Amino acid sequence: MTGHTELKRLAEAAPAGPWYQHGGIKQVVDRDCEAVCETFEEDGDCPVARFIAAANPTAIKALIAENEALRMALTYIRDTSDDWHVCEKAADALADAAMGKEPQP
Repeated sequence: MTGHTELKRLAEAAPAGPWYQHGGIKQVVDRDCEAVCETFEEDGDCPVARFIAAANPTAIKALIAENEALRMALTYIRDTSDDWHVCEKAADALADAAMGKEPQP
């Protein structure tokens, strides 16, 4: 996904984060204790509810902003550097970061 317009719009329209898993395993609530969603897990652990709580609008907007900043930085490096190797190294570093790899010196 290169354009985040719709995801950003949805995040701005949703109740602000942070969200919390509440009521054991059944609900995810916003900071005003309003239910955001309910899960119907039977056991004592609910990874779905924990994930939904972590992927709240505040977190999503922060990820989008970070992604946009990285794209702008890469564009700047590409447009201002005469050294192709600098551009290639920057692109590789961003790709590694996107894959969760540790940066290489």
